[in-house]
Amino acid sequence: MVSPCRSAFSKLFSAGSFDFTREFLFALGDRVACAIYSDNDGSADQRLAFGAPASGGIDLQKEVRDVKSFGFDGRVILDIGSDDALLALSLERMRSLWSTTKV
Repeated sequence: MVSPCRSAFSKLFSAGSFDFTREFLFALGDRVACAIYSDNDGSADQRLAFGAPASGGIDLQKEVRDVKSFGFDGRVILDIGSDDALLALSLERMRSLWSTTKV
C-alpha cells in the first residue's frame, strides 16, 4: 500500500529534520504532497513538541509561511513522539499558525 503522503510523483517536506529553503520548495512545487512537522535542538531528529528544545528549535511560523507561500494544500502531519498533552498543545499551535499566517 502506498502512503497517502508518498507516490512515485510526490515528495515529502519535513520541517525540523532538514534545512529546506524556499527555493527548494518552489522547485518541487505541486509535487509536495505532505508536510511533516516536529521540533528539535539541531543535534538530532528528536521529534519534540513545538517549543520544547531549550535552544536551536525550528522557527515554526517561518516554516508554515514558506510552505503556504507556494500554495501547498496537502496533508500536514505532526511527527511528535511526546505524550498526548504535548501533542495536543502542538496541534493547537499549528492550527493557530496555519489559520493566521499570511504569505
